[in-house]
Amino acid sequence: MRRYYRYGHPMSDGEGRDELGDGDDGAFRLGAGEGRRIWAFGDLMILKLTAEQTSGRVFVMEQHVPRHRGAPGRHVHEVDDQSWFVIAGHGRWFIGDQTIEAGTGDFVHGPHGVPHAFSADSDDLHVLVITAPAGLEGLFAAVGVDATEPTHPPADLPEPTEDPDLAQRYGTTALGPEPRWTPRTVRAS
Repeated sequence: MRRYYRYGHPMSDGEGRDELGDGDDGAFRLGAGEGRRIWAFGDLMILKLTAEQTSGRVFVMEQHVPRHRGAPGRHVHEVDDQSWFVIAGHGRWFIGDQTIEAGTGDFVHGPHGVPHAFSADSDDLHVLVITAPAGLEGLFAAVGVDATEPTHPPADLPEPTEDPDLAQRYGTTALGPEPRWTPRTVRAS
């Protein structure tokens, strides 16, 4: 029997899986910037691949993060592993006790169960985020709003109110501001 997972929980064979039509193997292409656009947590998130499309296996998004002017939120995912590929820009990842600096072309991995945060140290940190298993996109959709432009959110867009119960439904616990963060400016080279 094959096992499928959604939001980190096993499902019985076939339960909640996508049904593909005759001749539809599920393959598709999205160009740069294409996908559902959401403004959440001060960032532009572009959903590329979701739980619905992968039977809960993986979630992939592009994320544009404006330069942090305050400490980013530290949090932990119970079952989700997250990886980031830096498309452009520069940032710092605070994963467990490590501080990892990364720039264009670098790859960073954060395992589940380990507290983390990341900071944009350039005007736009553009990353491809890979989360397994899928489901976290539901949290972003629940707290965010559909982006009307492919830009960082407007300055007057209100931040979502903290809802620990909602975050917990998606296996995430907020731990407050990242204590090791300090402002940093990275100049374009």
